[in-house]
Amino acid sequence: MQHVCAWMKEMRVNRLCESMSLFRDEPATRIGAALLVLNYALLAINIVAPAPYSRDPHTGLPVLNGGMALLQQPFDTTAFLVILVVCGCWLQIRLGATVLQCGWAAAKITLLAGAPAVLAGLLVLSGLLRVIVLGPGETPTTFREHGFAMTYYSAQAGAPAPWLQLVSVVFRVWQSFFWGVLGALLGRGITAPGRRSSPQPA
Repeated sequence: MQHVCAWMKEMRVNRLCESMSLFRDEPATRIGAALLVLNYALLAINIVAPAPYSRDPHTGLPVLNGGMALLQQPFDTTAFLVILVVCGCWLQIRLGATVLQCGWAAAKITLLAGAPAVLAGLLVLSGLLRVIVLGPGETPTTFREHGFAMTYYSAQAGAPAPWLQLVSVVFRVWQSFFWGVLGALLGRGITAPGRRSSPQPA
């Protein structure tokens, strides 16, 4: 009985080590974790010291600061879409991942990266986090003046509803799946000529 208990304990430890190794080494998890930290940092900056509108050097008109644009619409940026496609493509070429695996990897990246937006939406719904809406050219207040509040830049009358933000994150997760699939198909297209030209065994 003692040997059985020791064997079961060893199996549990080995499985835990394998899980930790998978979490640490899996590319999608690392990319998603990096974007998660970035978005949390942008959210904290938005609350503590929101950046003002920038000025277009050509027209002189107020434009949304790049960091705030990334925080408000992180999944609409070209860079984020490129990350998803490149990740799917790299997983297919380098690791031979299937199309579905590449899609789930992209969805995992979006799920991790969208956690700050989900947290902000939940805090707004609970009433713990206020939202201050600024129009083009308006100057944000300091943390001492506005307290625990998030600044939202918009030319419209108000900010989008918090529940709409939560639904948007869920929708983006499934949308990212297809971007990962596209990257996998692109990876197959890149490696296909090499496979066709490989010499056939005699």
